[in-house]
Amino acid sequence: NNGNMVLGTVLLLVLLISGASPARERADPDITTVVEALQRAVRFFSDSYTETNLDGLYGLRVAEGQLILLLESYSDGHQVGFYDTVLDSLRQVLETASDAANRTLPEIEARNPGYYEQFLEVVNKPYIIEAFSRTLDTEDHAQFRPSGGSHLPTFNEEESDKCMSYMMGSKIRGHTKKEVRCTITDRCWSLVTVPDTSGYVITHQLLYTVLAEHVGCTDELNNYARQRGLLEGVPGIQHMLCSAILSQAEELARNGPPQRQQDLFMEQAVVCGMLGYTSFLRRDWLQKVLTWQRPDGCFGKRIRPEDADDDDDLVGQLHNLPFHAHSLHDNQEHRSQSRSPTSRRLLVERLMHGGCLSHKSGLGTALLAMYARAMLDPNFGWEAGLNRE
Repeated sequence: NNGNMVLGTVLLLVLLISGASPARERADPDITTVVEALQRAVRFFSDSYTETNLDGLYGLRVAEGQLILLLESYSDGHQVGFYDTVLDSLRQVLETASDAANRTLPEIEARNPGYYEQFLEVVNKPYIIEAFSRTLDTEDHAQFRPSGGSHLPTFNEEESDKCMSYMMGSKIRGHTKKEVRCTITDRCWSLVTVPDTSGYVITHQLLYTVLAEHVGCTDELNNYARQRGLLEGVPGIQHMLCSAILSQAEELARNGPPQRQQDLFMEQAVVCGMLGYTSFLRRDWLQKVLTWQRPDGCFGKRIRPEDADDDDDLVGQLHNLPFHAHSLHDNQEHRSQSRSPTSRRLLVERLMHGGCLSHKSGLGTALLAMYARAMLDPNFGWEAGLNRE
């Protein structure tokens, strides 16, 4: 793409002649690569808004939030030279992302109005999660035992739906009126604090706390946590969960991760990175993610014939996860016959044109925006995580 080549050349020249910046001693050498990858990812969503599902739009909204937070950190106008050029590019990316997200909403509504109404607040605005840089010790998670008792609850999609609706104050299918916003029930609390979870279950336990902040219920969740004996409140829960998630992410990274676990690996980095945990942003992990992006900007499944078995394995692995479904069937979202048409799994994958995957592409876009912010935001200090090999 000529535009990308021109941008890369301009950024490199400005970098060479601008020297040191008050915000950074030197510009990150990977920033040009990340910005160009992010441009391609957002352009893909702009071109594919009629195909994007709610789970893909979620990632795009996270990317928007990261770019907004980054650009706000430069709103005092102190950037110079190189940063002007990069930030101008990112302002354009943000504008394209916001436009694509807003055009996607009515498409989702047209496909399933009840589903749209119940889960609209998950994706109706950018995720502006105010966070400061935090460090983690992977041993911390061993101390996380809030649920207790011999009988531990298990997640199911119906209860997960209800817990999200209680938090958002949306209308549960079959009910005539909306729930009271910021409602936290004992049952929802027990689901969110089941210990020793893994995979998508633990990332969605964490996402429940992120949703609380997103819809303005942090105080209520904090108060509830403290009443239940967790004096550190929501930050304490997030710290314990991200410590456990980090050890799982490191294990995935040691093993590749293989294609069927790339989506989970990116989700782990997105949900904890959003909360300021620097340990999830590493230069060697970034290089992995960059190789998963396809030329058209999306993230999807490999299309070489020898990978056909891996795709079948992917479907099998994901369908066997608790309360979770992916589908790789042509332009279909997985929804079983027995469920109400507004029921959803915590994560529904949608196969888009050319082998692109909606949720995976959303996560990739969010993560690229997070790396751009980490490299450029003078207030965030994520270099320690970025420079780890």
